[in-house]
Amino acid sequence: MAALIVALVAVAGLLLSTNSDSFLLRKGKIQGMKSIAAYFPFGFSETVDPRKISTVGEQVLAEHIFAFHSTQGRRNGFSAVISDINFDYSKNTIHITPRQNPIKSNGIEMTPKEICEGIIESFSGTHHAEYNSLVRTIECSGSTTIVKLEKIPVNMQALFSLPDFSVFDKSEVPISSINNSPTTGPYSIKTFSSSKVELSRNFFYPKNLISNEIDEVSLNYYPPAEVADFIKNADPEKQHLIYFFGSSLVQSSLDSLSTRGYRIEEFPSEWLGHIGFQPALGERDRKLIGSAIDTIRMQIESSSPLGQPAYSVPPSDRPYGIKKAAYYQATKTLLDINSGEKLSRPVVLGVMEFLHQLPFFKTTTSGLKEIFGKDIEIRVFKKAEYDQLFAAPVDMYLSLQGISAADPAHHLTFFLKNDPVFAEAITHDDISNLATSENAETFTEKALLLEMKLLEKRVIIPIVHFPGVVVSNPRLERDDGLAGSWGIRTWTYRIR
Repeated sequence: MAALIVALVAVAGLLLSTNSDSFLLRKGKIQGMKSIAAYFPFGFSETVDPRKISTVGEQVLAEHIFAFHSTQGRRNGFSAVISDINFDYSKNTIHITPRQNPIKSNGIEMTPKEICEGIIESFSGTHHAEYNSLVRTIECSGSTTIVKLEKIPVNMQALFSLPDFSVFDKSEVPISSINNSPTTGPYSIKTFSSSKVELSRNFFYPKNLISNEIDEVSLNYYPPAEVADFIKNADPEKQHLIYFFGSSLVQSSLDSLSTRGYRIEEFPSEWLGHIGFQPALGERDRKLIGSAIDTIRMQIESSSPLGQPAYSVPPSDRPYGIKKAAYYQATKTLLDINSGEKLSRPVVLGVMEFLHQLPFFKTTTSGLKEIFGKDIEIRVFKKAEYDQLFAAPVDMYLSLQGISAADPAHHLTFFLKNDPVFAEAITHDDISNLATSENAETFTEKALLLEMKLLEKRVIIPIVHFPGVVVSNPRLERDDGLAGSWGIRTWTYRIR
């Protein structure tokens, strides 16, 4: 049966190829683009599981190979993709009904039971959504999955736009270079490595959910430490789509890309430059380090032209982000580096080599070194030593963290699951209580209270928010009706 479907698709493609030029122009077949190459400053884990998305590379790859029940985009907000999702807030019930059963890349149709089992897995707890305690029952009723909760989280729509709640067959994840299972999304995997993933179009994915019919896509890693040379040599005909950390760009970089014809888009506040801690470093020392960052923040701002000062994990222009005045009012009661007190012992700050060469990181480490002298040691780790960033003798680390500027419950859940000192300030119950707020106003109030708890104990030191920057070949135009709210989804670019 699968072979028959493949044959029919091939015949359909042949018939379409003889159709009008207007169709081919719209789908991008006659303008010379046979493949799309997208480039990112992060690599790809060689295992991808929607329930365990830990890195940005995993998220990007998951978005390409798994179908989504829904999405949250800049133009249409929350909208259906594969499924209609209906929220009954009076009964705290969610009905999820696929418009048609997805067909995997091997031509086999997913059953309603498999779709339902994937949803059950997602609600059992993922890296971004630990809401299993809210689940009363999940019922597989015909083609519809009925989820009954104690209370529907306020951020549930946003959760359905994450890979965590995508469409997957639980018996076929994780997908890896060893277990290259069929996929449910726009693409299947041809080759798989940490620096490059080659994808082929899934011909069974609904055509009304893609903006081009280019069959081959590659997701490529470029070293962020070599961004200047990468920009210098970037060619719109070879590097069709590029994602940049805002922390690595200056205006001359953007001017150079624009001169070559690249289309440039900024996605504000996708990244947080911050300091995190290990449990061995106590609250008193954390407060001194936080105060030191406050004294060098102006230098950090001037070294990072696209950055905006961070006074909380969410940016201050969001209703649940701490404003500058409120931040400095709150820090008046905290230990001040200018009081003459010193760290209780020498402290080791870890940073990755590929990030340390960027201006924000250099300015931060040199500023801390100037303030604390021999009481702080900077250790720079190579890519292969990443795990050492979070292990003794490192006491604190300087890093970038992708955040959900639209929903603090996402990143708070992630931090709580992965950061060893977050539990000193907030708990899972705090986040569940936030997520099930009765309205947006209450949600904002509770989120601000949690941010103040983090500030009071200095379990994290937010420093700068950076945008993500996407540049594209001038013939590629994002279809905001299909695209999500950040980054690069190659199938959502139409050919001009």
